[in-house]
Amino acid sequence: MRRQRFGPPVRRRWRAKDDMSRNIEGRLRQLEKSQGGEQIRPFTVVKSACWKKLNLETSTCKRTLNRNGVLMQIVDLDGSREGFSNEELYKFIAQFPIERLP
Repeated sequence: MRRQRFGPPVRRRWRAKDDMSRNIEGRLRQLEKSQGGEQIRPFTVVKSACWKKLNLETSTCKRTLNRNGVLMQIVDLDGSREGFSNEELYKFIAQFPIERLP
């Protein structure tokens, strides 16, 4: 009888703390969404051919946004990236539409 009055065994208390931390993480995600929308985390992969001159007209990029807010950007540059700054690369990537995954 006394054991029930003081709560569950120690093993179950840890489980309760894990549930509490998950609950806090969920609340934090909801707060972030309400404050500024979803936080998009980009993941960019750039493939280039280093033996020829860069041709942006034939270069491509595929951008997909998954449910977790991760933006996958797969860039296929037709030529070397030498002399092509990061700023120019991100301007090139921004020209392509983002496909949302269900």
